[in-house]
Amino acid sequence: MSHRPFRRAATGVSLIAALALTACSAFQEPIINAGNVQPGATRSGGQVATLGVPTEIVNGLKAPWGLTFLPDGSALVSQRITGDIVRVPAGGGTPQTVGTVPGVVASSEGGLLGIVASRDFATDRTVYAYVSGARENAIVALRIADDFRSLRQDRVLLDGIQTADRHHGGRIVIGPDSNLWIGTGDAFEPQNAADDAALNGKILRIRPDGSIPRDNPSPDSPIYREQVEPLPLDLKLQAGGEGPRGKAPKGLSVPYPSLWNRS
Repeated sequence: MSHRPFRRAATGVSLIAALALTACSAFQEPIINAGNVQPGATRSGGQVATLGVPTEIVNGLKAPWGLTFLPDGSALVSQRITGDIVRVPAGGGTPQTVGTVPGVVASSEGGLLGIVASRDFATDRTVYAYVSGARENAIVALRIADDFRSLRQDRVLLDGIQTADRHHGGRIVIGPDSNLWIGTGDAFEPQNAADDAALNGKILRIRPDGSIPRDNPSPDSPIYREQVEPLPLDLKLQAGGEGPRGKAPKGLSVPYPSLWNRS
């Protein structure tokens, strides 16, 4: 089986508790190694939090997938099947369509997946998105209009991620190092995860401009980690210890793949 090499481009229904429970801001760093904590147990910081009564913030969304919060407290939500990004007011209410991301092709689990706002969103109006396309998946930078009534694709940061009907991955976060961390699925081919030539089944790490950080395990590859360990309670995916590509960052956790592949 052959794989297309990755390329870096130089340029360019009801959602209730989900919004409330994940309202941790687009600018928050990934959760740091929560560990294997059992319900009711205590951590060094005190008692483990319990969930309260869900409150409906918005409804009428169609296959919501990604979620990112903006400096004004409002939220952007990606709709997987339609490829739309909608904005939910800070206090909840009727969502407003911002625009449709170009090149999105929906499948059983693919479409417009994870989104995350730039830490400088107030000035650069940039949102990063994981897009499933007809021939491949890609990470793109979007520019959101000042009035939130339109968007455009500014540039492709990374492409060459194999697409399929299922197992796209799609989670994208900004790490404590200000880089983009991306979880990719295996494209329903488990061998991809162990294939050094494939971007699938990996944790990828790139700069917001699409370049590769010099301290990646391989300076010419966005692949940071090939193996992951699920942590059962907090549904995080710990990238720790030694792996085929070297040492993973101590204590970095990113969401469990069942969330990456949700449809």
